[in-house]
Amino acid sequence: MRLNPDASIEELRNAAIEITQAVLDEYGDAASSLACSLFDNVMELEGVNVPSAQVYTGVRTGAIEGTVHRVVGTVDGTAESLSAFLTAIETLAERETQLAAGMTIETNVERANKTKSGKYVRYARIPTGLDPCPWCAMLASRGFVYKSSEDAAAGSHHHCSCTIMPGVRGETQVDGYEPNYYKGVWKAGI
Repeated sequence: MRLNPDASIEELRNAAIEITQAVLDEYGDAASSLACSLFDNVMELEGVNVPSAQVYTGVRTGAIEGTVHRVVGTVDGTAESLSAFLTAIETLAERETQLAAGMTIETNVERANKTKSGKYVRYARIPTGLDPCPWCAMLASRGFVYKSSEDAAAGSHHHCSCTIMPGVRGETQVDGYEPNYYKGVWKAGI
């Protein structure tokens, strides 16, 4: 916008979609590659013989276009409208990058569950904050029992700092994650 102050809304929209798609292609692929490494490392550490992880490549073009169409019309040349536009695009890029990593893990857990060796690959909800809410503590207290990331993420709320992590039921240990501790936090909070 600064380089082309006379650009039409359509030109701004098309440029924003193109730039955002390029950013997400790069960062979504990088996040998916890291998720593959995480999954493969966890499976190797747990001695689970499953196929090597595959990268998820499904960046949602519709989400990009929808967000850009929604917010680009609010840009009226003021610093505030430009800031709001950039914040919306940054939020979209962050969400879609996280989604690419999450979908990579989910796809590979599903693949693992179809193998004899990987039938106990599950998810755990792991709080990353110092003081999780009672709901998150209750879900975290269960350990690696969730068959889907949706189940592990159930009830995620605004400012939830929990991470959904793949592992093997009864085997995977994560430094700092003690399900029994979270059971105590949960019971103290009710």
